[in-house]
Amino acid sequence: MKRITGTHWAKYPTAGEIMGMPGDRSPMRDAIATLASQKVIVLACANSIRASGGRFLPPDQRADRDRVTSFGEEVRANLLPGVEVVPAMIVSLQRARERACRYIYAGG
Repeated sequence: MKRITGTHWAKYPTAGEIMGMPGDRSPMRDAIATLASQKVIVLACANSIRASGGRFLPPDQRADRDRVTSFGEEVRANLLPGVEVVPAMIVSLQRARERACRYIYAGG
């Protein structure tokens, strides 16, 4: 999948403001690139992505189910390189712990 980075962050400044990271690009961009280059696996939860429009869209658009769905699709299309989507983070977390991996929460 081709990933276009940066445009989504600038298009929806509400998301950065809500997360306490305002700006026109993700402040995590360089950190994720560095981690990916070091073979660190960076995961994103499909369930959270699907629900993200209900939190990050402007308030007047949050009730529009089609708009929320398309927002989630845009999020997926604009993930930073090196980020992999898993169906449910809670399941992935449990499987990783069973294999002695560590979990670091980087959300807000």
